[in-house]
Amino acid sequence: MNWKNIKLIFIKELVGTVRDKRTIIAMIIIPLIFYPILFMGIGYFNQMGNEKSEEAISKIIITGAEFSPPLLKYFQNNPKIEILSMQNNPLLKLQKGEIQLILIVPSDFKDRIEEGESGPLILKYDATETKSRIAQKRINQAIAEY
Repeated sequence: MNWKNIKLIFIKELVGTVRDKRTIIAMIIIPLIFYPILFMGIGYFNQMGNEKSEEAISKIIITGAEFSPPLLKYFQNNPKIEILSMQNNPLLKLQKGEIQLILIVPSDFKDRIEEGESGPLILKYDATETKSRIAQKRINQAIAEY
């Protein structure tokens, strides 16, 4: 085949494609209308889901709360945090999604704070769960403010 025949066939196919109104609509009109609506819809529903998650109250369990009563009281005053009583297996409840976070206060926490040192706190949360990540963010903010 020579280039002249290839060019002739290409132009013939191109003219046939441009003449067909359905092809023009499918190639140009629908993407210009459909894609912006699709992306705006995805963004809208994503934002609505995030707002709903942010409004939810975070359920946490604090183990070792007796080692820092002021910290416990500080968390109890936060309207976005609900502290549940210590239960048998908090890790299992975290895995099931019944709670969003476990805060572990070590036994030497109060002594370290009184000495002016930083007291380590251990947070256990499910990083794959949105509500759990939000609870972790709230607790970190509350600890930073404390």
